Amino acid sequence: MEVNYNGTLISHQEPLFPANSRVHRYGDGFFESIRVSAGNILHFNHHLHRIRKSAMLLGMVLDSRFEEQRMEQEIQRTLQAGNLLHARARLTVFREGKGFYLPTEEESTFLIEVSALESAYYSFSDEGILLGDYREMSKNANFISMLKTNSALMYVMASLHARRNGFGECVLYNEQGRVAEVINANIFKVDGNKVITPPLSEYGVDGVMRMVVMDLARNYGYDVFEQPITANDLIASDELFLTSAVSGIRWVSSYQGKHFRNHTSKMLHELLNKGVPGYPD
Repeated sequence: MEVNYNGTLISHQEPLFPANSRVHRYGDGFFESIRVSAGNILHFNHHLHRIRKSAMLLGMVLDSRFEEQRMEQEIQRTLQAGNLLHARARLTVFREGKGFYLPTEEESTFLIEVSALESAYYSFSDEGILLGDYREMSKNANFISMLKTNSALMYVMASLHARRNGFGECVLYNEQGRVAEVINANIFKVDGNKVITPPLSEYGVDGVMRMVVMDLARNYGYDVFEQPITANDLIASDELFLTSAVSGIRWVSSYQGKHFRNHTSKMLHELLNKGVPGYPD
């Protein structure tokens, strides 16, 4: 793993934060997970838009270091330091300064971590995912739930629950008991020619790949809808699939005892890969 701390390349084993760091004490920041293919930062404009939106909502100040060209250069520098072509990049943005809950300043800094991926292209499993439920906690009804913040205890607890019960992923629910997302992704259902995902008002994360796949499906001729979804709606679906920036599209093979097909998810996966530079025709 290679690390870039605020423009300085350092060893991943080198200490980074003092004990009073806000990101350490309060999780005062957010992050982006980004896929890099053959040195190309995929969907970077969407990620940059979400970075700016997250910072605005959290009242964080972004200076010239966060301009598109500068940010892309820093990611590329970090990749080159590790001689990486295909990689997962995590960009963490957090508030500097001292103070307790109330920060003494609002300026932000960044941390880039990159780790190798085996392939330039998104993979598609023939086995699919066994999907479960996590209902011990729910997504809160506020805008924070739509951001990828550094405060991730609910996702940690849901991941532990999934491992204990042998699930590959778990559905997370909002305070009204409807589907918000899954642990590591947004969720879609397919009914005939309809591709449906919960709206952001259901308090799932505003995912980059969610937006990319909605556009792909719409352009291919599917009727794409954002509407509330219940657990019973999931069971009644023809297909279920999950989307995230690094993994792309993953299909659900089983949920609540029902088995699903993967025709639409496999087709959208192929379309997604065709948008990756260098993908063979």
